[in-house]
Amino acid sequence: QSFTSLSGIFDTWHIDYVYLNQDRVNLRILDRTISKGPGPLFGDFYQMPLNQFLANPTISVQEIIVNNLDNTIHPLDYTHTIRDLTTGRRLATQQFIANILIPLETRTVAGLDTFNIAQLTGDSIVLESEFFYTTGDRNLFEEVSAEGDTIFLDIDLTINDTLRTTNVLHNVIAYDDGSAEFAAGLNLDQGQLAVQFYVNEPDTLSGLQVYFPAFPASSNQPLDLIVWDNLSEDGEIARTSYTVTEPLAINVFEEVTLRPAVGVSDTFYVGFQQFTNEYIGLGLDRSNDAASDKIFSNTTNNWEQNTLLSGALMIRPVFGERTDVVLAASNPSPIVEKKLNIYPNPAQDFVTIEEPFQQVSIFNMAGQLLRNFDRQATISLSGMKEGLYLIKVETNQGVYNSKLMIKR
Repeated sequence: QSFTSLSGIFDTWHIDYVYLNQDRVNLRILDRTISKGPGPLFGDFYQMPLNQFLANPTISVQEIIVNNLDNTIHPLDYTHTIRDLTTGRRLATQQFIANILIPLETRTVAGLDTFNIAQLTGDSIVLESEFFYTTGDRNLFEEVSAEGDTIFLDIDLTINDTLRTTNVLHNVIAYDDGSAEFAAGLNLDQGQLAVQFYVNEPDTLSGLQVYFPAFPASSNQPLDLIVWDNLSEDGEIARTSYTVTEPLAINVFEEVTLRPAVGVSDTFYVGFQQFTNEYIGLGLDRSNDAASDKIFSNTTNNWEQNTLLSGALMIRPVFGERTDVVLAASNPSPIVEKKLNIYPNPAQDFVTIEEPFQQVSIFNMAGQLLRNFDRQATISLSGMKEGLYLIKVETNQGVYNSKLMIKR
C-alpha cells in the first residue's frame, strides 16, 4: 500500500510488508535491505545517444541506501557490477567492504567510479547496473501457531538484497528512469512548461517522447509541444500540435515526430503550452534530484525556475538523421532574417504585408504548408485556428521568415 499526506507529494510512503510477531516482544526483524536505488549513470542522464556520451564520457558514481532492520550489528559487504546486456560482457565489477552497520542504521554507500568505455559499440546499448548486498538474510520462518499453521512461511527476505537498473545509449536524452512516481503540471490557459537539456556536440532533434499519465481532466486536451533554443520571446524554434491521449499502459511514452527536424547545439529546452484551465499533468520521476532545477514554468509571461518539485519531468528529446532539418538560431541559417512589416500581429482575420513580394506561404509550427498567396498585400486568415504560425515571404532580395500569432 502507498500512503501520502493531503498537502501534496512531500510525505509519501510505500509499505512493503507489515511484520507482527507473537506478544509483540521483538519488533525488529533479521532483514538487511537496499531501500533506494542508484541515480543516472551518464552524468545527469539515464539515457543519451552514444555519440553524445562519447563526446564527453562522464560517468556518475552511483549510490544506494542500505538499512539494517535488525537489533544487532552486521557487516556491510556489497558488490557493484556493470554489464552490457546487448553483448553479455561484464564491463566492471568491484566488491566493497565497509564498516559494520549498527542496529537500525541507514547509510548511503557508493559504487564504481569507472568502467570499460572502449567496449561500447553499436548504436543501441543497454547497460545494467547491479548492486548486491551480501546480507545472509533468509526466508522468514518465525513460528508455528497452536493450530499448526506456519506464520510468514513464504516471505523471502533476500529479494531486497539485490537491485538492478538499466541505462540506455540509443537515440534519446532522458533525466528520468522511465517510471513515474507522480505527475506534475499546470492548470492555466496559455501556461507553459519547459525542461532544459544540453548536447555535447551539435545534433538533429527529430522528435519528442512524452508520458502523460491517465487523468480524466488531461484526456483529449489539445496542447502544443515546443522546442526553444532559449527561453526568450524569440527563442522558439519548433512547435507541433498534440492531443493528450490515455497511454497504452503505465509508463509507456508516446513519440511525436517534429516536422521539420531542427538542429540543436549546447543548451536547448523542450516542453509544452496548454490551452485550458484544466490540470494537465506530465509524468514525474522522483529518482533524479539533479533534474529538479532543469524545470521551468511560464504562467505570468515570465519564466521561473522550479524550486518546489523534486525529480524529472518525463519528456525526452529524440535524435536521428533527417533530411528536412531546420537549423536552430544558434547555428548558421540559410534563411535571411529580417523584420517584415506585417500587421496587425497578433492578427484576427487578415494581415497586410507592405513589402513587394512574389509569394507568401503560411505554415504551422510543425512545418506543414497551410496556404499560399500570390502578390496580394492583404492576406486572409479566415478559418485558421488561434495559435502561432510561420509566414515565408519570397521577394526579389531573398526568402524571409516571420512568426505570426492569430488571436481572436
